[in-house]
Amino acid sequence: MILTLTANPALDVTYRVEHLQVGSSYRVAPTVAAGGKGINVARVAARLGHRVATTGPLGGANGNRIRRLLQDDAVEQRFVPSAAPTRQTVNITSDGDATIFNEAGADQPDSLWQTLACQLRDEGAQVVTICGSFPPHTPAGVLRMLVEAAKEGGSLVVVDTSGPLLLEAANAGADLLKPNEAELAAATGAGEVAAGAARLLQLGAQMVVCSLGAKGVAAFTAHMQVSQPPATRVHGNPTGAGDSLVASLASQMEEAGQLPQSKDELSCWLRKASALAAATVAAPTAGAFDPALYQKLLEE
Repeated sequence: MILTLTANPALDVTYRVEHLQVGSSYRVAPTVAAGGKGINVARVAARLGHRVATTGPLGGANGNRIRRLLQDDAVEQRFVPSAAPTRQTVNITSDGDATIFNEAGADQPDSLWQTLACQLRDEGAQVVTICGSFPPHTPAGVLRMLVEAAKEGGSLVVVDTSGPLLLEAANAGADLLKPNEAELAAATGAGEVAAGAARLLQLGAQMVVCSLGAKGVAAFTAHMQVSQPPATRVHGNPTGAGDSLVASLASQMEEAGQLPQSKDELSCWLRKASALAAATVAAPTAGAFDPALYQKLLEE
């Protein structure tokens, strides 16, 4: 089983317009979805045929709506009730680009993080993913506690976050970190991707997979480095492509029971992940992908 944790879930509202111009007025039909990086990972991994559960704090009307929206997905809900209301995000897609407005989210009590740590330790998932931002004023050390709890439970741990939290996850011994190029540079201060990845590996991470936008993706371990160009150029909604990359890697980790052991194996993992990310751009919302395009890219 894969268990995904979203520390700061959101109700995602997406508007699509042909050509966005500031100061103009548009008549739109919004698409509303359960959001947050870990929830997106869970939905994609479930659609790949894996048993998936998802957790994190949910509260208020937005939290209740997220629960209802996920009822039709093959995702087991393990959410922890919270008195803090769940946030909302607004995503405007236009001309193949996305403009996103993210609410910061409400503070959570220390007791909630302890509850989640116990859940990760006791669930017995083969793979745990911890994805996205944390609410404001979350105490330092919370992410480390969550990673260590999951590892104590025997899980392989994937973390997709940014800033100092990347360093915290590396120090906790996360098995796989998935920053993008800008996040890696900001967290490590390194001017080159290889140098930034080396810093995270030295701190304790087992593998670093860095998404490079139009340049594709690069993966690093202590003993090997592999680069993979993008599967294809797809126009659409890029929101969620990185989450699908994580879903693919987590799914392959669950199937293998370990990280890739050779360059050939790692290259195969990256090709599948890149194909899924491209197929996600062709889908209307994050947490989904175009199955026909994904299969076509795998065959190519």
